[in-house]
Amino acid sequence: MLELTQKADVLIAAKRRIMRIEGVSVTYQLLHPVSLASRTDEQILQITNVKVPANFTHIAAPVLTDFVYEETLATNTTLHVFLPGSYNAYLNGEFVGRGTIELIASGEEFTAGFGTDPQVQVVKELVTKTEHIEGGNMVSEFEYKLTVSNYGKNIIRLKLQDRMPYSPDGSVQVKLLEAQPEISQDPEYQKTELKKGLLRWDLEIPQQAINEEATVIVYRFRMAHEKQMAIRGLF
Repeated sequence: MLELTQKADVLIAAKRRIMRIEGVSVTYQLLHPVSLASRTDEQILQITNVKVPANFTHIAAPVLTDFVYEETLATNTTLHVFLPGSYNAYLNGEFVGRGTIELIASGEEFTAGFGTDPQVQVVKELVTKTEHIEGGNMVSEFEYKLTVSNYGKNIIRLKLQDRMPYSPDGSVQVKLLEAQPEISQDPEYQKTELKKGLLRWDLEIPQQAINEEATVIVYRFRMAHEKQMAIRGLF
């Protein structure tokens, strides 16, 4: 009955709560004997130290925040199951923040955040907006510019995300007219997120790309609706 009546995000959240209640039993083999002091408070000990392959990417969504985040897609290539919980993130020996991970099986891919990168900045600005009447419809065209500056000394990979208005019932027609450079051609993104007005670019930003050398993305979209309609909650 729950699956028939509830939305997907509600079911996923409920499943996670059940997993936390049920718990997971995992046995770890220590590499050598460990002595613990005889006291009642919590004590932390290192079970193991492992290295796993990882690819770092920067994430920017200027419609939500001015900060640019750094995250990694890693694979648990060990024989251990990583239990859900919090972690402290360090990058180049410096503490950059805290995060949480879900249960990660051996062989499973997972993402982990490594805080913000102040060396990378993204600015979004509205270039033009025009409006005119076509028949009984109000038609608006928008042009936006996204400017990416990399003050760092390394080339970075950046997943840049933005959005157009989205009308679930189709009462407002929204069409992407132009994007330079073109949006991501990832098949999964094209089939899912793009249909909901979410825009994404997978970019490679050169080092010291600032001022005239900064990376510029320009896109235009068209929005049409009945001229009597009041537009709310689409952006």
